[in-house]
Amino acid sequence: METGEVPTQMKAEPCLSRTGLRYQYPVYAAVKCALLLAPGLLIAWIAAMALLAGWRAAVILAVPIALPAVPAIIVLRRLYVRWTCLGPECRRLLEIRPKGIDYTSRKLGPYPYPYEKTAPHRDEEAIVEWRYPGRAPLRATTIISQYALTLWGKLCYKDDPDIRADFLRHADALVARQTLGDPHDGCWLQEHKQDYYWPHEVPYASAMCQAQGISVLLRAHQITGHERYLQACQRAMLIFEKSVAGGGVRSDYPDGKVFFEEYCLSPFYSHTLNGLIYTLIGLEEMARVTDHPRARHWYERGVETLARPQVLDRYDLGYASTYDQLPSRLLAYDYHAVHCCLLMCLFDMTGREVFKETAERWLAYTDDRACRVRLFVHILSAKGVSGAWRTRLDP
Repeated sequence: METGEVPTQMKAEPCLSRTGLRYQYPVYAAVKCALLLAPGLLIAWIAAMALLAGWRAAVILAVPIALPAVPAIIVLRRLYVRWTCLGPECRRLLEIRPKGIDYTSRKLGPYPYPYEKTAPHRDEEAIVEWRYPGRAPLRATTIISQYALTLWGKLCYKDDPDIRADFLRHADALVARQTLGDPHDGCWLQEHKQDYYWPHEVPYASAMCQAQGISVLLRAHQITGHERYLQACQRAMLIFEKSVAGGGVRSDYPDGKVFFEEYCLSPFYSHTLNGLIYTLIGLEEMARVTDHPRARHWYERGVETLARPQVLDRYDLGYASTYDQLPSRLLAYDYHAVHCCLLMCLFDMTGREVFKETAERWLAYTDDRACRVRLFVHILSAKGVSGAWRTRLDP
């Protein structure tokens, strides 16, 4: 990125208005009725044909309709269920997130975000991994860190020796997998491609991965006192001194804004919202526990950036929140609940009302039928539905 050049996705843009969405209520009613009645209507049609032309003819006539209709109904019902669960999921996360964390204490308690990761698959070293049909096992360090933070949350309520051993096993795995030597000294490199981004090279650095690794290792040091965990945290901070263009994790702007990228895919600057907030949590913990001056510096810079109203407005569609700021902004509406919870975590950490107000506004979208209709219509009409819930919006 040339000096003084501001990527187009960072230019201020007003939120989309909710005015005029009432006309979509008939669409809402029609879709709901179709989802509820379609299976019954199909059965009734087959029965009617059976009475008029016999069962054999009814089955022959039904096959051309049933084959394309059944998968469509299944997908629509799945979308509808996830859509109607969005509000309850937001409230559930806000309810179970740790309250009363002392952000002045050097002793770390529960991680601010309530991770609930499981470990259905493990590798030969008993480290968590993800497995997808037809693919090699995914052994990303983000998976290791988030599972370790889930274990830590359990330890905060019950000091179980087995859970403690599992937590330290995953902390040791982070230390073992940390890159040593330039150009990515101290990095936990991401070695898997992101299908929903432009083609990119692997491996790549990730600010979120660094920060969550730091959060795990600070807690491992807290319960063991072993210096190797603290030394790994110090190494993990080195990459924050480099910009994305220079192989680091920062996007810098002439007006003082700084973004920490979850996906460092230069020359694309995705500005993933949840990745930025997770990074700020890790930097704050590093600064609080170790008095690391650069961690405090980057944490304060990041908070100042996100606290600017025009920055958060870029993630506000007027009826939901976006995952990132690429030209075709990713609408991963299962992350809307995550955004609300993380913004409340930031409010607890900083006391800045802008984070609380934004979280409450986004939470209100899940109760506003007009917003829900607009969201559902976009989900149904957007191109490239992936996994039946993740899709891209046209710019």
